[in-house]
Amino acid sequence: MDRYPGSVQEEMRQNGGRLTLEQILRYGADIARGVAELHAAGIVCMSIKPSNILLDANGHAVVSDYGLSAILKNLTSRKVPDDSNTSGMDATVLSPNYTAPEAWGPLKKSLNLFWDSANGISPESDAWSFGCTLVEMCTGAVPWTGLSAEDIYKSVVKEKKPPPQYSRVVGVGLPGELWKMIGDCLQFRASRRPSFQDMLKTFLRHLLEIPRSPPASPENDITNVSLPNGVEPSRTSMLDLVHDNPNALHHLVCEGNAAGVRDLLAEAASTGNSSLIRSLLEAQNTDGYTALHLACRRGSAELVEAIVAYQENVDILDKDESPPIVFALAAGSPQCVRALIRRSANVNSMLREGLGPSLAHICAHHGQPECMQELLMAGVDPNAVDGDGESILHIAVTKRYTDCAIVILENGGCSSMSIPNSQNKTPLHLCIETWNASLVKRWVEVASKEQIVEAVDVPSPVGTALCMAAALKKEHEKEGRELVRILLAVGADPTAQDDPHCRTALHTAAMINDAELVKIILDAGVDVNIRNAQNTTPLHVALNRGANSCVGLLLAAGADCNLQLCDCVKTMVPWVSLCYANFSQHMFSSLNINFRGWTLRDFLERLPREWISEELMEKLEDKGVHLSPTIYEVADWVKFRRTVTSPDFGWQGAGPKSIGFVQSIVDNDHLIVSFCSGEARVLTSEVIKVIPLNRGQHVQLKADILEPRC
Repeated sequence: MDRYPGSVQEEMRQNGGRLTLEQILRYGADIARGVAELHAAGIVCMSIKPSNILLDANGHAVVSDYGLSAILKNLTSRKVPDDSNTSGMDATVLSPNYTAPEAWGPLKKSLNLFWDSANGISPESDAWSFGCTLVEMCTGAVPWTGLSAEDIYKSVVKEKKPPPQYSRVVGVGLPGELWKMIGDCLQFRASRRPSFQDMLKTFLRHLLEIPRSPPASPENDITNVSLPNGVEPSRTSMLDLVHDNPNALHHLVCEGNAAGVRDLLAEAASTGNSSLIRSLLEAQNTDGYTALHLACRRGSAELVEAIVAYQENVDILDKDESPPIVFALAAGSPQCVRALIRRSANVNSMLREGLGPSLAHICAHHGQPECMQELLMAGVDPNAVDGDGESILHIAVTKRYTDCAIVILENGGCSSMSIPNSQNKTPLHLCIETWNASLVKRWVEVASKEQIVEAVDVPSPVGTALCMAAALKKEHEKEGRELVRILLAVGADPTAQDDPHCRTALHTAAMINDAELVKIILDAGVDVNIRNAQNTTPLHVALNRGANSCVGLLLAAGADCNLQLCDCVKTMVPWVSLCYANFSQHMFSSLNINFRGWTLRDFLERLPREWISEELMEKLEDKGVHLSPTIYEVADWVKFRRTVTSPDFGWQGAGPKSIGFVQSIVDNDHLIVSFCSGEARVLTSEVIKVIPLNRGQHVQLKADILEPRC
């Protein structure tokens, strides 16, 4: 087996995490050529990543470990039962950071080295991995870095998103065609990804535009390596380079050759020919970019400083009417932004002749906190709003760029928390939707009392921030509780109701049976008997939902059991006895009068008698509360009361646990009941109704039954 002295990953590490444009093009061409040959042989690589791209002694990239993942999977799959409910690749088989969406699917059969028999894997899967690898080669950042395999799966498969690092690819001086090609590799639908043959052509076409140099450091000086025997270039040779190639300055910038840029511009300036240096600075390459645009896109402050020393207009536009500072923001280089601002760059400009976004909105879109700091310190309005009503805080929160959002808040952007966008949502609402408790907490710390009051109770289409926080789904209930605690502490209105359910935060907590959230709300001093638009209290909701853990909390906090009941259902019945246990004698006396509409007694009288448990009936009678006599009909199911030990007419073959149905009604006090043992005469006071068992009913074993008979 051949040995290779290095890899692309090691080369990136030695060069400070990034590669030159020439290295990206040459390595990319080598990889595309090799993978295309493997695909022609019917083999899918499955593991394209920088650590698997080796470098030979001549500096050529070589693809390694292709197909190894499939072999490992075949070996391990024999040990796993066929009914294994694995939902995706094992992390030891495929690296999640480079795995295509279709490769995350259920493994209904073992993977095969040859792609035509694989499940979900195809040559296009390698294109996705190659796109992720190119993102890392361009930015120095591992795709999806900091995320777990589960989070990557959610972003790739569920949300259909490319790696967030892809947005930073523009900062390395790549031509637009290459940037688009990488984006095509990261298409969710495999059929839309480019073939490796097409990508090879793209790499080779762009390689023809740059001079040959060894793949060493991003700081290589191409003026030295382009001349034989390391001869120092003369003043004449530099100007000759311009005459031979009008885009010579662009090439120097793309190579990161700051010394060459300074020398070329200094020599051009020394001629006293202002038109010459202007032509160098204002010339556009085939993609429509000036040298300053490319320097900013590369994120090199040294290059930008070298150019702006001779360029008066740092707001020069490219073919898309974007100034260089836009590229500096996208690259995330605060040094470049600072250099442009020192040369009087217009930080308050709106793109597209005032119809596009502001620079601050672009910066928020890319989530660059240090660049945002530079803009705000230069006088950018932290509460600026675009044509769609989106503030820069809206964008930072939506993109989950918390650090960038905090910079906005700390530099005068707290008022933006109350600004609704076109969807009638404020940044505070978006914080709730993205479970960003840390950002809300920081806002509370830096905002004034007036700013908090202005924003905290602004309604969204689904209610105020407090209502939204209380209703967060179960997997984010921890963040929801923290948000509720923060909002109540700063004075959020606890009586605010969501739309369309008309629930307060306490009603919602009781409905979802979140006892901890109920306690947080009650500890904040919220009225336990708070009513919603339907005149319902949280206790009603908890009883209606069977929220066992919340009923006790509400009762202990003083929930009034005797308030008017509206639209209650039979699920409340098991809790009526608990309510009665908390009644005072005075409250029991009120059960016999009509108090605020229906009382609990009124409610019980209107329920089918078989819904009322024997235990509840006994508690009512112990308190001196008697319901009207039970009316029996033929075919009603009955059983002996548990207090009956000796029936007036004897057991007649039946037993204490016997259940039968009414055969006939003798009079108001006597019934003929048919048990399994035969007919028996009983008193109406000796039996109670029970719910008949019909097909489809939900049942459970009795508490005293250890094992069913069958």
